[in-house]
Amino acid sequence: MSGIPLTLKPFAFIQARLGSTRFPEKILQTIPVPKSLGFLGFDELNLLDHIHLRLNQIFPSEQIIFLIPEKDEKLKEILIDRGYLFFLGSEDDVHSRFVSAANHFKAEHIIRLTGDNPFIDLISIELLIESMFYHIGKDYCIAMSGLPLGMGVECFSKSALESEPKNGWQNHHKEHVSLHIKEDLERFTVRRFDPPHLREDLVSHSHKIRMTIDEERDLLLLREVALLCAKERLFFGAEEVLNLFVENSSLFQKNQDVVQVKFDLPKEEKSKQTISIVYGETKTFGTGHFERMKSINMFLQSNGFQVSLSNVEKQNSLLQIWDKRDLLPNHPRSLCLDNKNAILENLKIQNIDLLPHPSNSSGESVIHFYTSPLIENFLNLNQDGKREHDVLLYLGNLELVSVHLFLEKCYPRFLDWGFSKVHLITNLEDKDFSDSVFLPESLANHSLKIQIHRRLFRSQFLNILSKSKAFVSYFGIGLLEAMYLGKETAVFGISPVHNELGEFANQVFKIPYWGNLTHSLSLIEPPGKTECILKRDAEKPILQWIEKEWVNL
Repeated sequence: MSGIPLTLKPFAFIQARLGSTRFPEKILQTIPVPKSLGFLGFDELNLLDHIHLRLNQIFPSEQIIFLIPEKDEKLKEILIDRGYLFFLGSEDDVHSRFVSAANHFKAEHIIRLTGDNPFIDLISIELLIESMFYHIGKDYCIAMSGLPLGMGVECFSKSALESEPKNGWQNHHKEHVSLHIKEDLERFTVRRFDPPHLREDLVSHSHKIRMTIDEERDLLLLREVALLCAKERLFFGAEEVLNLFVENSSLFQKNQDVVQVKFDLPKEEKSKQTISIVYGETKTFGTGHFERMKSINMFLQSNGFQVSLSNVEKQNSLLQIWDKRDLLPNHPRSLCLDNKNAILENLKIQNIDLLPHPSNSSGESVIHFYTSPLIENFLNLNQDGKREHDVLLYLGNLELVSVHLFLEKCYPRFLDWGFSKVHLITNLEDKDFSDSVFLPESLANHSLKIQIHRRLFRSQFLNILSKSKAFVSYFGIGLLEAMYLGKETAVFGISPVHNELGEFANQVFKIPYWGNLTHSLSLIEPPGKTECILKRDAEKPILQWIEKEWVNL
């Protein structure tokens, strides 16, 4: 286990009503959906449908609750018809509605949304949930800054929600649920994180974009934006909207003069302790470096540091964390991650390992590694045994010819070993390859089912992994995550480096190594479980290094 004491169960509470003053029943307005969503049975989805459908990508339905006024019978009937969970509370005292719902559902950690924001940024929500793990036991309110208006959410603890303000409850606290928390920075932990998944040049445009609905002009804009961005990604987020703004800023002028209610609140004091994280660009190094550095970024921000994330060095930062394999940094105060370059010691640059590696293997049965704390929510997810005969293949950036080669060799063996379905995860874009071409013609009529997954959210990947019996891939963080969740695993090689790592995994974890994909692939034995104990705590030395270096600055 990781040392984190609790598994989080955050609830998404969506504040909704029909009685909007400026735009009555706006939450029932519809926004077209791509044809690929036709299975829902609707040609268009209303705002509530869009919110629920999005949240359902990363939350189970039982953790998505609409909080509505108790007298709003029409809205109640609509939610019943849709099969959405809801809670009835005070119409005027929204704060009490949230407190009552939190008590009813035993929700200790709450994500607050509103019914007029249909296109929330799901990656931001996942990153905020990561931060929740570092705020367990605290009265907190956290959010992601730098997003277009209407694409963000805020999260707070039930204990902070219930805490009475120093001067007692005021009328404005009834309507604005978390205002009393944000007014008191001495009693509560209030953080506004810089979004690690967005480039700084994109974030600079966020304040020019309204993705919320207060008037009809807002609705008309969001309809256009949704159709354009969904072509890039079905459940698009802030990145796609900001890229669209860069391409066509005039589109977003349509609702710029809509009045937005704002509050003057105490400003969170940002630390001057600036740390830059440099990761290997995805085209050259794959997506793994960027994904884990997003997570490390949230870990450091949650600990009070100001952090920037980029694939290029920034000499003006005080400290630098470097994640570019064997390439060497130029910054004088750098910490390298998983870098085995022999010159490091001569340069007096420290290295910390986030993954096990042949050069750091101690021969002990305890393995220390780093991955997102989100995985804690999936440790015991498969208790009902559903999909227990599925196998998950992560093939990353492998070209289509390599995918075909692997499937043709593994399908017969998978059947022999009792697997009934294959989940294949690929980073190849659907605009380049349709799902149908991933299965070779020789296997078109095969009884073993296959499902292709692309551009999954972190929670989606962990959900599939947690409900699968086995995981097969080349050496990487996915392999460690699968073993951490108690899955049967096997590993193969795709390069000389991965061949070495595959043999290392066989020796240390005692799991099958099937050889190199193109030269020596041989499925001699089925995936097996490791007997090693895995601890998800490899990030701790990073804080120790920072604290040590800060003394010398």
